[in-house]
Formats: sequence, C-alpha cells, structure tokens
Amino acid sequence: RNPGRRHGVCVSHMQAPPPTTVLRGHRSEVTSVRFAPWADARGQPTLLSGSGDGELRAWSLRTHRSVVTLAAHSGKALIGIHALGGGRIITQGRDGFVRIWDLERSGGGGGGSGHCGGGGGSTPLLEHNASCLSFCQAVPAPSAAPGVAHDGVPPLPPLVALPSEDATEVSLVDLRQQPAAEAARLLPIATRERAGMLMCLHFLGEHDLLAGWEDGTLQRFDLRAPGRAVGCAPLHSEPLLCVDAGPRAKAAVTGAADCHLCVVPLQAAAAAGGAFGEA
Repeated sequence: RNPGRRHGVCVSHMQAPPPTTVLRGHRSEVTSVRFAPWADARGQPTLLSGSGDGELRAWSLRTHRSVVTLAAHSGKALIGIHALGGGRIITQGRDGFVRIWDLERSGGGGGGSGHCGGGGGSTPLLEHNASCLSFCQAVPAPSAAPGVAHDGVPPLPPLVALPSEDATEVSLVDLRQQPAAEAARLLPIATRERAGMLMCLHFLGEHDLLAGWEDGTLQRFDLRAPGRAVGCAPLHSEPLLCVDAGPRAKAAVTGAADCHLCVVPLQAAAAAGGAFGEA
C-alpha cells in the first residue's frame, strides 16, 4: 500500500505464467483477444482475436484452429472486440469505425468454419464512424433485462461508450439507430490542469460506468444523470491503461504505465461524493 494514497491498494511487478497453448494463423501482431459467450458443438469455448491488419479470427479451443477469418477493418489495427451473444460481436478498428457482425452467417457462431474475405458474412450488420483514432476500447452497456428478439437472437446493447472525437470525453452512442446517434457526452473531473485523454472504459451495470484517464484517475459516471463524473479516485502517477471489476462490483482493479496494479473499493451506488470506498 502506498503511504498517503487515499483510494486503493497497489501491487508491483508480477511475472506472467508460461502459455499452455499457442494459436498460430494471424499474419500481423495480435492486438485484441476476447472469449465468446458461446461454445462449439462439444461444449468447448470459442476465442476471438484481432490483429494489426484488421483481421478477426474465431478459434476453436478444441482443435486449436480458426473457424472464422474475417477482414473486419482492412489494413487498420483491430483494437477492441466484444461478444454480444447469439454469434454477434462488436469490433473497433484504428480506421475509426465501430462495427457489429453476425458470426452465425460466417459459420463461427456455433462451431462451424468459414473464411469471409468479401461479401456474405463479411458485411457488418451495423457500423458507426466514431472519428476517433485513440487506443481506448469501446464497450457496450449491459442490459438490465436483455430479453430475446423474435428470431431468437439477443437484441443489440442499448448504448456503446467510446471516446469522443478528440478522446477527451466519453461519447455514448445508440447503435440501434441508423445512422447511429450520440445520446450523451460525459465530462471528466480534472485533478490537474486537465484529465487528458480517455484511456479505458468498463460498465459496472446498465447505468454505471468507470473510466480511466491519462492523468491516472479512475472516474465513475451515473448514466441516469449524464454530465460530469460523480466520483474521482487519483490512483496512478502515469496514465491509467486498463480497468476491470468483479461480477458483484465490490472493487475495481486498475493497471497503469507506472507498472502498478491498484485495487479500489466501490460503493454500492455511484452517488455524488461516494463513488469509491476507502482502502
């Protein structure tokens, strides 16, 4: 624990364990990975990965082979993947686009195989030009009552959070509208001269959002009263690069360019002045 640090407990350098399996197939550096919420016909999980040339692959962890190859963001790095269920995923590329794909049409939603270089499943269901080239990943909001669409496919998320054009604010976009429309802007609390660029995002619930900033702060937003952050925890001396939280959202874990991990308690509700607990 850092003396004088009000929020969070910090842990220094931890060595990563050796890999148990290596999946080969990408022709460029791997830039994003995500486990899908569906399995193949034998119950084995599916892994999604994106690379620096914009390629998306879905992998069978039973055969260790890719079952779908998709040119999702041709020539530009794929920096974010989120699986929505029902074979649908969201990808984000350094071309500025956020796209929704249906891997069932590509053969990868239920363990099939396919290669989509053009036409058919290589056409996104929806897309939005975010006009932002930062490395902050867009994240979909969870739905309190997800339900099932009439065709058996889960509906699209109500909102997607992503950086604004200059990456200094949070933009909330409704991808269900065509063209996609911005629903709100969220503004950070500046602890120094300014908070800087938005670095990472994580939803705790349908209306509860965490955001990490270049000034090392973790900030919390209540989407029922969009505007400025309702809480701010200065955790790191360098940009805050990643954040995650457990399923019950009792604490968040952050990582930063200062090579520290911080664990910060979370209050049950994102009330003004009480968004974060004491370490």
